Amino acid sequence: MQIKKDNIIDERSLLIDIARSSVGTKLEKDLANQLAEIVTDAVINITQKDKQIDLHMIEVMHMKHKMQTETKLIKGLVLDHGARHSEMKK
Repeated sequence: MQIKKDNIIDERSLLIDIARSSVGTKLEKDLANQLAEIVTDAVINITQKDKQIDLHMIEVMHMKHKMQTETKLIKGLVLDHGARHSEMKK
């Protein structure tokens, strides 16, 4: 089945089911259900009409001392980096 970009938001539940079937074989059920919604919403958020989806706009950050069940989608831009060069302004 082909999903047109114009209808991607309307097809959210179908996309979640597709993502769930993909991750469901690799993770426990509760985590797979949670991640299916998160990855679907992440892709929907970066989708622009008449443009190719750039998956590099989605970043997975591993946070130390956090549990898998605390995984969540942060919509927007997250800057968690220090200066890249010693002469950069802070």
